[in-house]
Amino acid sequence: MKPRFVVFIFVFFIILAMTNYSKAQPGESFIDIHGGYLDPKDTENGMLVGASLISSFDDAVDIGFGFDLFQKSYTKEAQVASSISGDTQLTTYSTLVDFKRTVIPLYLSLKVKIPTTRSRAFGYFARASLSYQFLFSEEKNYE
Repeated sequence: MKPRFVVFIFVFFIILAMTNYSKAQPGESFIDIHGGYLDPKDTENGMLVGASLISSFDDAVDIGFGFDLFQKSYTKEAQVASSISGDTQLTTYSTLVDFKRTVIPLYLSLKVKIPTTRSRAFGYFARASLSYQFLFSEEKNYE
């Protein structure tokens, strides 16, 4: 993935989040749509998208429920044979395994804003979350 595209997406979602948080009034709910980049150890990297429903109780406390979605399909291949005939090199690959991974984390989140004398758009906060993650894995082994 191109770094410029990742930076553009990151800046876009920061601006979107700033406008959502600055408009939240006590007693109102809003939807936070977010995206990111996930690089797990056992699978290939990719984009992560999600949404949260956040309720604002007063000027300092928000509570929300959300989910994310990450899905990646990839193939593991191995070189089986290689031969050279004149100016042509022929290489044969075999598909060993096809993978499809889907990760769906569900979470509850509590955010407490720390009051400052600065603007409402920027400030300090503390956040705690409790989450449970579902992993769905499909593998087709061709060996």
